[in-house]
This record gives sequence, structure tokens and C-alpha cells, in this order.
Amino acid sequence: TTEIYTLSLHDALPILELSHGLARCYTNVFYRAEMKDGLVIYIDGHFKVVWSSKNIPQGKHGMMDKIMKGLEQMFINGSKGHPLMHRTMPGDSHLGKELVSLVNDFEQALGNELVRLVVVDNEGCSLEILKTFDKMNQDRNLKMHPVTMIRSNQYKSEKDFKVKCNDDVYREVNEDDYVELRLDKKGRVVSKVALTEIDYDGDGFLVRCALVKRVKNEKLTPIITSLPLNEITDPVWLANIYYGRWPNQEAKFKEMI
Repeated sequence: TTEIYTLSLHDALPILELSHGLARCYTNVFYRAEMKDGLVIYIDGHFKVVWSSKNIPQGKHGMMDKIMKGLEQMFINGSKGHPLMHRTMPGDSHLGKELVSLVNDFEQALGNELVRLVVVDNEGCSLEILKTFDKMNQDRNLKMHPVTMIRSNQYKSEKDFKVKCNDDVYREVNEDDYVELRLDKKGRVVSKVALTEIDYDGDGFLVRCALVKRVKNEKLTPIITSLPLNEITDPVWLANIYYGRWPNQEAKFKEMI
């Protein structure tokens, strides 16, 4: 049986200081060059089962597909896969509710505004989070933007995605807007991507979108961000930023396990 103890604030302070010190050290060693234009960080949670007779919070264990007692470990990884900071929380914690405080804690550790892109899966995708980032940016010199993926129930069809022609004119996306994203070993196109925008809430809240489409079955994967259109070099760049979640974070979780 694992006993669960609650740390007092006095006990936790040295641990917090150590966590911040390590975050500064790792970021300065591995990401000094990236600081100039702003860091790209990946945030996700890893559920750790706690085998205990104590009554502690429960959460969803993804691999076992069960609700179990445990702890949620939320990690911030860099764009080269290094774990930079993590926070251990109750098992029923939700990434969407903790996302902003995690980023603020990380920048507090670094002592400056250094984060430009925050990449999360669709657990961190909500109108509230998008608007929170917009509000935060009003008081920031280095603007910070989320990159995430919207769920299939948040749009009806490909027609919901628009291409900007000029200041106030939009049209529906068409096949000519797509460029190659992935090729198979024989050089055949597996997926394509187009730079579009979508009205996220149906009330004029526009977000930019790298709309990925698989050639075989035309399945759509909409990757959205609040980045201004003129800061997105091309849709392939934005799509690859999001797909970097696998080598830079998911694969790291597997290594740690």
C-alpha cells in the first residue's frame, strides 16, 4: 500500500525552487538559440497509477482504458524533446484547466517572456483557452499562441474552412489550395495540407488552421492556432509543429515508462 502525504507550503518551496532551477538550466543549455524568436513547448499529461487503499482522486488510464486511482503528471517538453518542467497533480486534474498556470510557472522559472507557441492535443482545445491567450497577449511583448487540434464534432464539413482572398473576402477551400505534406516510400502523396481559417464559435472568432487531408479516405485533421496569418510561413510548417508532439513528447513518455 502506498501512503499519500500532503506537503505543507514550507516543505514544498525547496522542491519548487529546484524545479525552477532545473528548468532554467535545461532551457539555457538546449534552447538558447531558440530563445531569440521564442520557444516552442509541448504540454501533455501522463497518468500514473497509485496502488493504494486510501481514498484518492481517480482519473482515466488511457492504455488500460479504466478509471483508476492515480496521479496526473503534466510535462513541458522542448522542441527537441527534452523534458523541461513537470508538475505532479491529483489524478482527476484536467490539462485544459491547468494549461495557463503551467505556462506561467515555466516562464516564471525562466524569469522572462520566452514562450511563443504552446502545443497541446485537443484536451487543451477550448474557446475559453483561446480567449485567455488573447487576453494575456494584451500585456505581453512576446505574443504567445496555442497550437492544437479541434475535434470532428466542432465542424460540419470541409466547407466550414475558408481561404482568405483579401482583407474582408473569404472563399471555400478547394483542391488547388492543398500542397503536399507526406509522401510514402514510393513517392506517392499520402496527405495534403491547406492554410485556412475557421469561425471557431460561429460568432466571428476566427482562428488559423492547417487543414490536413488524407488522400486515401479524405479524412480531415484541422490543426488550429491563434497565430496571425502573416506569421505562418506555410501550412506545412504549422502542421509539422503540431505533429512534433509524437517525437518530442509522446515518444519521451514511452522512454520514461
